[in-house]
Amino acid sequence: MRPMCREDEALHAERTARHSSLASAGDHEQAVLRAEVQRLVTALSPYGVLSRDALRREAGALHWHEPLFDRALETAVAGGQIAELPLGFYGLRR
Repeated sequence: MRPMCREDEALHAERTARHSSLASAGDHEQAVLRAEVQRLVTALSPYGVLSRDALRREAGALHWHEPLFDRALETAVAGGQIAELPLGFYGLRR
């Protein structure tokens, strides 16, 4: 394997930095999603069961970016923290 020249080193450094910033953006999105899932769980805690609209309101999700509430709720259901119930209701899993 030949040693890298300065141009190769610069290109390698640029690609590494780009990959690192993309990973950081993904890490940030995951951290935000985890935080919003926790907000949904916290909002359900005093009630046990809420309608979708009431959960959105109680969690303060009316001010979130539009798809974030849906993604957080789907993640919480898939992760077993929240149960999807009939007629558009959601319950806290204990």
